[in-house]
Amino acid sequence: MSGLRRFVEEKIQLLEKAIDQCFAHIAQPLQEGVRNARTSYRRILGACLVRSRGNQGFHQTLKAVCLKNGIYASRTLARIDLNEAITQPIYDRIDPVFGGIFRVGTSSGSALMPHIDAFKHSLQEKMTEIGIRNGWKYDSYKKSFLIQEISAILGGLEGHILRKKRRIYESLTSSVQNDLKPCYEEAGQITGKKACERMKDVIRRGVDRQVAEGMFERAQERMQHQFQQLKHGITEKVKGSIATMLTLASSQGDGLYKELADVKSEYKEMEKLHRSLREVAENAVLRRGMQEFLLRMSPSKAGPPKT
Repeated sequence: MSGLRRFVEEKIQLLEKAIDQCFAHIAQPLQEGVRNARTSYRRILGACLVRSRGNQGFHQTLKAVCLKNGIYASRTLARIDLNEAITQPIYDRIDPVFGGIFRVGTSSGSALMPHIDAFKHSLQEKMTEIGIRNGWKYDSYKKSFLIQEISAILGGLEGHILRKKRRIYESLTSSVQNDLKPCYEEAGQITGKKACERMKDVIRRGVDRQVAEGMFERAQERMQHQFQQLKHGITEKVKGSIATMLTLASSQGDGLYKELADVKSEYKEMEKLHRSLREVAENAVLRRGMQEFLLRMSPSKAGPPKT
């Protein structure tokens, strides 16, 4: 058992290193994207705020953009997302690598799932080896149960990874949106003469200020933090689930079945409850019979005395 536990711990450490190496591929394009965003955000923002027909009709649209923290979707106009627009240079750099990390069915060095699959296969091979050594040759149920348990544990990770993938990807725009929220709120409150131009000025100044204070760098750090959270989530889920598998693997003889759900105590409680209910029902029948007997024997219910 101790040898198996050491084996699993070593494999988990190797998995952590493999995940780190996998996620490390995003660092350089992310850094390059931040540099590109810093040099191009004014041009991109200007293109979003300037309309070929002037400000006619754009005032209300821009106000709606500010009230929605930089995003406005209209049935008649193209969708406006200032946060996404100014972070697009970052996405342009990271998209190929990001897609490669989360791509399923590829064995490239940057892909995550092959490392999960390799970890799964190594555990299954070890369990088969232990099964042969412990005489599971004639207990195919135990062997197949444990191997299927490993597949179920690690198969569930894929759904967890895919759910986190979207949060990681959107962390850039979410970070920028959060930093720009005060300037959106300020611009959204502007009314009166030349309100549209004044709103644009507030947005431009607000973005300039946040960029100078490291807005894109903060977005970079938050994305990297999300990657680290994903790694932590994967390893913690694996450790917790494998602990159950190790308990099953250490069982001897009928030990495996002892680890399965034991319903004896629940069955005894159900029997006890059934007896109690039956006694209540029987008592109710007896009481009803006694009441009927007493009613029949009651003088008030009896007929007039015969003469």
